[in-house]
Amino acid sequence: MATITQEGQVSVAIKSVLTSTAAKVTYRHKNASVGDPFRKLEDLINFTRTFKLTNGAGKDQANEVWYDEKILAATTADVTDLSGGITDAHGNSIVFTKVRGLLIYSDEDNPSTLRLRARTALQADGWLTWCAAAEDAVKIQPGGLLLLMAPNVTGYAVIAATADKVDIYNDGASAAKYTIVVFGSV
Repeated sequence: MATITQEGQVSVAIKSVLTSTAAKVTYRHKNASVGDPFRKLEDLINFTRTFKLTNGAGKDQANEVWYDEKILAATTADVTDLSGGITDAHGNSIVFTKVRGLLIYSDEDNPSTLRLRARTALQADGWLTWCAAAEDAVKIQPGGLLLLMAPNVTGYAVIAATADKVDIYNDGASAAKYTIVVFGSV
């Protein structure tokens, strides 16, 4: 009888300075099998993908980063306007035209699941270019992380007053904390 032990690690690091932004995703998995002569003693999966974005508005470029930590009340939505509804550290309005990356982290102590929703039926100007259909949603479990990357020239378009609202919904009976990072072109 074979004994299988597994261990895995996922790490995400985002570094942003005035001239460049980099997102690095690393996945390491170790699967050891003992007592099975037909398997290798150890199989290793090692995947690393680094997205390097230089300053600008074209392919592999971003010229703005926005970050916030928020507390969302029970059974409510937090709507972030990517086209003029957020400000930088100096109080200047940020008007994204393309998103190159979006990171949402749900605090590990949250009692409930968060959802990134498209929601066009309830919100005519929901940001849809990240998803396939108007009512799509992604669940983010407590301690979970969602990372969307689109470093190509198209990116995820942001269209002022038409498709510019990011909707995060807390489906639980208690408040939930989350972190959001958006980087893209203005």
